[in-house]
Amino acid sequence: MRAATICLSVTVLLLVCSAVSHSVQPGEIGENERWIMVDVLCGQITEDTMTNFTFYVTCLTTVQPGVRLEMLGMGYADWGVKVKVYGTLYFSAYMTWNTTDPQPDPIYDQWWGISVYPGGKIEAIDFEMKHSLHGLWVGSDSNTIRKGLVQDSVGGSPDEGYGISVSGNNNTVEDVTFRDVNVGVELSDDGHGNIVRNSRFFSLGEGVRLGGRFTAAANNTVVCNEFMDNYMNIYVPPGSTGNRIHHNNFYATEWTVVLDESRNIWDDGYPNGGNYWLDYVGNDSHRGVDQNFPGADGIGDEPYNVPSWALDLFDNYPFKDPVSMSGCPSPPPQMPKGPIPPYNLSANLENPLHSDVNISWNLSLDDGSPDFQNYAIYYGQDYDSTGASYQFLAEVPSGQNYYVHKGAGYGDPLNYFYYVQANDSSGYPAKNDTQVAKFKQSIQNGWNLISVPLQMRDMSLQNIFNTIVVERAVVYDPLLAGGNWREYNIQKAYQTLDSLTITQGVWIQASQDGNMTIAGVVPHFTAMQLEPGWNLVSYSSFKDRNVSTTLSIIPYDNVETHISGSGPCNLVSMNPSDIMTAGRGYWIDVVGSCVWIVQN
Repeated sequence: MRAATICLSVTVLLLVCSAVSHSVQPGEIGENERWIMVDVLCGQITEDTMTNFTFYVTCLTTVQPGVRLEMLGMGYADWGVKVKVYGTLYFSAYMTWNTTDPQPDPIYDQWWGISVYPGGKIEAIDFEMKHSLHGLWVGSDSNTIRKGLVQDSVGGSPDEGYGISVSGNNNTVEDVTFRDVNVGVELSDDGHGNIVRNSRFFSLGEGVRLGGRFTAAANNTVVCNEFMDNYMNIYVPPGSTGNRIHHNNFYATEWTVVLDESRNIWDDGYPNGGNYWLDYVGNDSHRGVDQNFPGADGIGDEPYNVPSWALDLFDNYPFKDPVSMSGCPSPPPQMPKGPIPPYNLSANLENPLHSDVNISWNLSLDDGSPDFQNYAIYYGQDYDSTGASYQFLAEVPSGQNYYVHKGAGYGDPLNYFYYVQANDSSGYPAKNDTQVAKFKQSIQNGWNLISVPLQMRDMSLQNIFNTIVVERAVVYDPLLAGGNWREYNIQKAYQTLDSLTITQGVWIQASQDGNMTIAGVVPHFTAMQLEPGWNLVSYSSFKDRNVSTTLSIIPYDNVETHISGSGPCNLVSMNPSDIMTAGRGYWIDVVGSCVWIVQN
């Protein structure tokens, strides 16, 4: 359970801020529902307000910057505070914690969210919740949260940026759309019997997490959901078992489609089936429990291997085509206004001179509908994680899934960052929050210590170094079996290195000065396993940071980098104030095993 220090001893505390009439009125909901005495919230709050009753949100409610709204429980031990939400709960909140001066610009993630403690109740229907640090936390049982939108809650640490976090039992999250949230739904604290269904998860760090950072979640159900363009769709940490996950559509992801570190159930048996996986490549020419009778049945003949670090886990009956949400237990999720964004963005250099940048994507699932119009490409020379500073580049018609930025590749000295948005007649454009980029870095004759800060479609050495002349490339990994070094050497017939990853630092020996030019996906963040002793790693962020900030939670002794063009032994130790930049390679000496996460 995530207890808020600002919650004191109350049952529910909500701190928010945002815009301009004050309407807090007592009301009565109905004896049969035990909503005896309530405060009705509706309108725009412009002065500090405290309410001590159960509260009932009836319409759009916003709060002026610098104003505090507190909702405090009455402390009934048997049932606690109840929260009832209909219409719109939309705290487009920009909290100014220690000042009454309005912020000049909106600041995300500056209100806590809503907490419902054990014994309390919440019924949220047709709601919107945006810009909170912790979203909605439910520590009680048998609550219903449905038909809502949770958006723009990315937080600033692993404990923040949750959409809905459930620690109780037998709760239902249904028909909710999650966008741009660190974790969409987390089930934790040994919660069981919870259901997540008919919901959509777009552009998240994790769609659903079955288990907290230190607690498990068992015997829950994740069914009939759609996952698209997340870093990871579902994560199951060790200890969370017996969860049933089926009839979901898993579309493109940035890192891995799912990761199960426990042992859970990924299908609903035959003939009900399992999940749809975008990367499943099996055939469908047989049917039956063992898929051994001739005839297609819409289910793949071979199981889908569910990603796991050490376990052999399978969806035994993967669907060949996306699952129709109409066949699920409840109606399809209601999409927010605007089209579904394009997904699975990628970029690469093309033509024999590598001088053009080809930006491609999977079409929006709304492409082809009568209201759908076109795609717009925006770009900038400096990385902006929000894309707000980028300018319009081009427009392409519906049905077209690429754009070629002529002359922007090799030979153009500038870096370019791109995003693509879908447009329809609603006037609510939907951009894909994954960006792609073209990146150039200077290489000097001799030795250079570099890295590849983009996830390229083809990570082979031949593709990475196709704009420079490299005679040798060497990587070091303390976990490599049979020796820690791998090498490409143009003078040797046998090579032990033919590709790179986005996490590796690499020594390259160039035979002449040049500009290494690449194109690929900008990672939201990169996670690197560091082992005791020296690690040769990348810095794959386009946000320059000093050493002390970047490694603030890493138990390191020393960081070294290299003066390009000089010998491989010409390393220099970095001071805490020295800046780490994208495309450089670094030696980091750590005193214990840890995971280093570098964010863009």
